Amino acid sequence: MEYFQESGVYDVLSLGGFGLLAVNLLLMGYISTCREQFGYSRGLLFLAAIYLVVIMTITMTGDKVRYMYAFDDYYETGLSFESAKDAGFAIFTYLLGNIVQGNALLYFLIIASIYVGGAMFFARKCFPDKDVPLCASIFSSFGFWSYGVNTLRAGLALSLLLVALAYLVLYGKKRWITVLIIGAISLSFHVSMLIPIAAIVLGYLFHRPRLFLIGWFLCLLVSLAFGDVIQSSVGVYFEDSEERRISSYLLGDSSGYNMGFRWDFLLFSVCPIFLSFFYKFCWKVNDRFYDIVVCAYLAANGFWLLLIRVPFSDRIAYLSWFLMPLILLLPFLRWEKVVAKNSKILLTLMGQFGFLIFMMIYHNLQQGN
Repeated sequence: MEYFQESGVYDVLSLGGFGLLAVNLLLMGYISTCREQFGYSRGLLFLAAIYLVVIMTITMTGDKVRYMYAFDDYYETGLSFESAKDAGFAIFTYLLGNIVQGNALLYFLIIASIYVGGAMFFARKCFPDKDVPLCASIFSSFGFWSYGVNTLRAGLALSLLLVALAYLVLYGKKRWITVLIIGAISLSFHVSMLIPIAAIVLGYLFHRPRLFLIGWFLCLLVSLAFGDVIQSSVGVYFEDSEERRISSYLLGDSSGYNMGFRWDFLLFSVCPIFLSFFYKFCWKVNDRFYDIVVCAYLAANGFWLLLIRVPFSDRIAYLSWFLMPLILLLPFLRWEKVVAKNSKILLTLMGQFGFLIFMMIYHNLQQGN
């Protein structure tokens, strides 16, 4: 086991395994039941989800080891807000530690179940008859795996945010108290949720994609011209505040991480933007919820552009990337005028899966050099 973790073989097996089950089997089930109307094998979805939860639970890599030590400390010494990074997650860890009697494996199992379950809840509630392809898209999206086994607090917070978004989509202002409560819990789990929450609120209030696209381009130009100045200025600000852990990301020099202006991440981020406007202008997709999602993505991704040079900027980028599956598939799931939507869904999922496998191989080759 130690050899697997040190050599990266364990990550390859884990990621490859969950990807094959979550996407390839789902595609096979979809093809075998494909008719003029939507028809899916939901059993394969639950099988993929269970497999994914199990693999995420037993994978011990990266920051997850630190979470295990923190869990042991809370269980043995009690709750301490002085050492806690986020109050909500600290309380959650403390209470859960007492419930499972210090069993770290059960602790990670529950976290993985909530993380995967939040995505399934959103898909099931918002698209009860079309949840399988959306779940397959979320499971195979770039960054979903790392947020489930590495940055656990942010992953758990994003999962709760999807639950809040589901209530917002279904009930709007009628259940605003529920949306606020779940959103507040998400924010208490990880302070970075301010970015997607603010982006969703802006998208909900204005939902004008062209205006947000102009803002995104302005952020790109500012980042190209003054990115280093912004990074150092914001880092110094947080260095003098209580959030010094944020300054460590902004000012720190992380060895082994490709720093600088990430053109590869930028190209990846542009793809859903291009597709969303292609859908709107070529397919004439006119849907308020889709406009909200596109605007939220542009707002959150624009903020990331300003900090694109910081170490581990992909963690900030994922605060917008987690909306990619919605941007890619919503026109097929909500817009009845799209021609041959079943085949387009299949092509989209296969494209996502192919990119995931490519990045998995590329990442491990980079680690080997």
